[in-house]
Amino acid sequence: MAEIVAAALTSHAPLITGKPEIAKPEMRDRFYAGYREIRRRLAATRPDLIVMFVNDHLQNFPYSNMPTFCVGLAAAYDVPSAGGARLMRLPPRKAPGAPEWNMALLESGLEAGFDFAYSYEIESWDELSVPLHFLLPDADVPVAPLYTNCGAPPLPTLRRCHPRYGSSSAPRRSPCLPNVPGFSCAGRANARAASAANRSWAARSGLGQLVREACGLAVWVLARVAL
Repeated sequence: MAEIVAAALTSHAPLITGKPEIAKPEMRDRFYAGYREIRRRLAATRPDLIVMFVNDHLQNFPYSNMPTFCVGLAAAYDVPSAGGARLMRLPPRKAPGAPEWNMALLESGLEAGFDFAYSYEIESWDELSVPLHFLLPDADVPVAPLYTNCGAPPLPTLRRCHPRYGSSSAPRRSPCLPNVPGFSCAGRANARAASAANRSWAARSGLGQLVREACGLAVWVLARVAL
């Protein structure tokens, strides 16, 4: 069984930590305050797992081999690596992965006709490192990344990202978390309804539009799971 307990959208630009001094102090302070509030709210949900919908900056997938969607199956992720640490001014460290959960996602997708790519080797950069620096400083919750092609056409279609496009049935509405910078809607579902809940949540949060516009946001889904 699984329960989606929260969802959030966060920026992950490397200069958020790499060159904070170039920002106007009042804007930087407000931005960091938003991160702190999101961290407080996410911690209150006590998740067992963080599913991160992120994009790749060609460090994993070059133009010669670029999947539309890729499930990460690594046991751990550099957040950041020693090389990325210099750019982002963050100490190198690792975050635990969730290969069993992501394998279940991969297999469920294949059974449902959704052909994910997968990789046991992921070189993560700011897409994981920057949000996790603020929101998971102790790296004590497993992360399950799902990479989306946001960098090179052809991009995934809106129809592929959520059912609102190409379907006459609009997703059901559900309550949203209070208005905090970076926060989006939250939903709850059991394991059998997880796929439908994720699609409904994606439609509410505008995930498909984010994919189309490649606007550089990391999408977080926090869940309590029992494998």
